[in-house]
Amino acid sequence: MSFINFIVTDKYISAVSDGQLTNSITNEIVAEDYKKIRKYDNCIIGVTGDTYVTQAIFDGFTNYENITLNNAYKSLVNMAEEYKNYKDSLDKLISATIMIAGFQNNEGKIFSIQIENSSIIYSSSTSNTYGTSYPPDFIKHTKDIVYDRLKFNSKERIYLKVAKQAQIDSLLEVSQSSKTVNDTIFHEVLFHP
Repeated sequence: MSFINFIVTDKYISAVSDGQLTNSITNEIVAEDYKKIRKYDNCIIGVTGDTYVTQAIFDGFTNYENITLNNAYKSLVNMAEEYKNYKDSLDKLISATIMIAGFQNNEGKIFSIQIENSSIIYSSSTSNTYGTSYPPDFIKHTKDIVYDRLKFNSKERIYLKVAKQAQIDSLLEVSQSSKTVNDTIFHEVLFHP
């Protein structure tokens, strides 16, 4: 697992990830500049977890530039169902976190799909919220460091420059103590249409 973070407001969605893909069996670094967040016309998708599943999900979205948020979410749910019983070469069930955010009914929305032990947990939130996936070896993962940096308050406007800096600072903090997160920064922004 790695680090991805989304900040969702009614004006913009800001997403950040690192670039390291790590083989969960050998702990070998597979890639140091793999983009785990991808921006499409109407949404941003972020995936972390099993390397095969991460790559397969993004490969499944190569021809979906104009896909709506709802249709993209439905496609991701179908993919999660397909991969939830997938096992790695050691016959261990995979885990992955998939996040997708976009605008619906004039507000930002984020969906999270977590695959763990053949189960899937779905969640969603609307504007002025955030979603973060931390690697399991991050010592401070019991508190949300992005939230702490922003002093997140759903009634206050968070300026994009402040949000982006909080996300980058948090990623860099995680990269200092995690073996599966590097300091390569990928950032995407989707503005309200």
